[in-house]
Amino acid sequence: MFVVPAWTGISAQDSERKSPEEIAIEWVSKMETQLELEPHQTFYADSILTHDYRAWMDEIEELQKSGASESSLYLSIKQKWDNRIDSAMMNILSPEQFVNYQKMMGRYKKPKKSKKSNK
Repeated sequence: MFVVPAWTGISAQDSERKSPEEIAIEWVSKMETQLELEPHQTFYADSILTHDYRAWMDEIEELQKSGASESSLYLSIKQKWDNRIDSAMMNILSPEQFVNYQKMMGRYKKPKKSKKSNK
């Protein structure tokens, strides 16, 4: 079985037919349109996602081969790669693009408002 990160929006059936590279291409295309990426940003996003999705899936496959079935192990791998990808994307996107990227990925957390005293 090939595990695909839930945030990709791709079903398990689709994932059996799509490689990590194909998934990366789809996401870069969405990002290019929705975030209005510049050509150099598209290049870097493609490089990041192609590399990181492949590495992520390789790690998942190794875990599966080892017979691991504990969901927390898979979740920790997902979180690790989410963080790595987000960190890389933060370096290539503008602050506004990054917020919209996080929203696309379902990981946007509204910043907490600081409490100001009205004296």
